[in-house]
Amino acid sequence: MSLVFGWNSFRQKSYEPHELGLASQPGVAYTIELRQKYFHLFWIPFFPIGKKWCMRQGKKLFELPIEEEERLKNTQSIRAPWYAYIGTILVVGGFVVFFIIEKLG
Repeated sequence: MSLVFGWNSFRQKSYEPHELGLASQPGVAYTIELRQKYFHLFWIPFFPIGKKWCMRQGKKLFELPIEEEERLKNTQSIRAPWYAYIGTILVVGGFVVFFIIEKLG
């Protein structure tokens, strides 16, 4: 049996470039995404490990230049969603249920 762990990311929010001041007119062929990185164990997210700004053009994902990422990092403050902690919630909930059953049984 192998232990599957690592990190991955999911899209937290997507913006058009003109919404962030990166393009002057709407209708450009790419979007800017705020992606939440998380640690996973057996593909279940346990806790967030950071955010990353990326550019999506079609089905391809590209990193933004460091200068643009720093500027966007300072303008947007979005918290990690609760489901980035779902593994931790399940483990703590399991321990709580176990201790309740032990006390009652």
